[in-house]
Amino acid sequence: MIFNSLVFVLFIACFFALWSFVKNHTTIRCCYILAASLFFYGWWNWYYLFVLILSSVVDFTAALLIGRSSSKRRKKLWLTLSMLTNLGMLGTFKYSEFIVENINNFLHFLGYTEADLIVNLPDFFLVLPIGISFYTFQSMSYTIDVYKGELKPTKNILHFFTYLTLFPQLVAGPIERAPNLLPQITQTPKSLTEEERFRALCLIIWGYFKKMAIADNLAYIVDSAFGSPIMNSSSLWWWVIIFGFAFQIYCDFSFQIYCDFSGYTDIARGLARWMGLHLMKNFNTPYFSTDIREFWSRWHISLSSWFRDYVYIPLGGSRNGTWRTYRNLWITLGLSGLWHGAAWTFVCWGLCHALFSSIERLFGVCTTLKKKGSFGIILAWFLTSVQILVAWVFFCSEDLSQALDVLKAMFSLDFTGGTPFGEFFRWGFIGVDMSTKRIYFTLFVCGCLFLAEAFWLFCRKRNLNLVEKLKISPLAQAIFMGIFLFLCVFLRGPGKQFVYFQF
Repeated sequence: MIFNSLVFVLFIACFFALWSFVKNHTTIRCCYILAASLFFYGWWNWYYLFVLILSSVVDFTAALLIGRSSSKRRKKLWLTLSMLTNLGMLGTFKYSEFIVENINNFLHFLGYTEADLIVNLPDFFLVLPIGISFYTFQSMSYTIDVYKGELKPTKNILHFFTYLTLFPQLVAGPIERAPNLLPQITQTPKSLTEEERFRALCLIIWGYFKKMAIADNLAYIVDSAFGSPIMNSSSLWWWVIIFGFAFQIYCDFSFQIYCDFSGYTDIARGLARWMGLHLMKNFNTPYFSTDIREFWSRWHISLSSWFRDYVYIPLGGSRNGTWRTYRNLWITLGLSGLWHGAAWTFVCWGLCHALFSSIERLFGVCTTLKKKGSFGIILAWFLTSVQILVAWVFFCSEDLSQALDVLKAMFSLDFTGGTPFGEFFRWGFIGVDMSTKRIYFTLFVCGCLFLAEAFWLFCRKRNLNLVEKLKISPLAQAIFMGIFLFLCVFLRGPGKQFVYFQF
């Protein structure tokens, strides 16, 4: 069940129709949320509920046993059991085909025939359970925190199951830590004011607008470009395509505007607020970062902080010399890329960020530029943006060969040959078909939102409250929400599932 479907709208309407009757009793409320969450997840394929339940049972039990153990050796044993179970399931479902494929390719390289190759995997292991990367990481963080002594294990399995399976953030995050979300699960939610309900509704509408009106329209452009058997040679074309993909994946406006992944996050946060729960903010204007390190502190914050706390710092972080710092950085970002998908393109995406971050640490170009005043900050932002866009090429390419071809075209400085924009630049909208006009309109909206975000960020840094300064009335805000809801319906692109559902 995906958020941008009619069945989900019916599901959420039924859920909140009964919410006021169950929310004031902890056990009944948790049972209700758990039942709704399992129904929500099982709607896709109920067989894979057993994977989710197994992960929950193992980590709940392991955390209890860690809490009861007096010796460090036994604690480490139960933690290892938890890690092996979660990583084993993740590896089996997400990476087994990738591993088998690479072994087969290696055997081919050595000259073995088809008869000598590894047998194919059963079909059950070729389907990736939706959200497995998210809920296994969330579950592991709970067990690790208990092992480190930073959290006491809950003795109520119902509370833990509700925390882990909460449907707004179950399949695409944010990856919530137990110290933040678990206490909210066990406490009776406060009654929301009308203003709080309206803000939650605004968040949901913003999320749907990002997804349906912007991301799905941009997806049409990006999928057409990367799915075409004939590679376009225009440098301009590919820079526009990668820019479009960047907005398809993310487009934020500090008043919570727009696109695929941030759209999902906004919908999830809005739904959780209606339940009296507060999920963490997963984005903080990452496309205004002035170096790669800052980008990762603003992009997919729940995941980047997870890798920082449970991979980078345990490896030694930046405490043990320059060489080990770079080693830890490359391992962390390489694993982050692999987390996104079982393909070398995702690994290269992560390693691109590791390379750019290492160069920045080594030469300090962006750091130096930022000390030169406003113009230097703009140059640092531009340089960082180019690096981010270059890395996105690997993320959205089907294979490494295609990624290299796209990069070659992007830096060929050929701004004329084969560009589909040629007719547009010559004639504007005259003679352009409706689908192409829709594409141009979407790109125009993306540019406007980018400028709006820059303006909003400027005002926020100077503590300017525009809502109060411009005296935007609640009625005017409601009208704006109605307009964006209208655009969601009448400018929606071809319906697609959220990008991060595949991870």
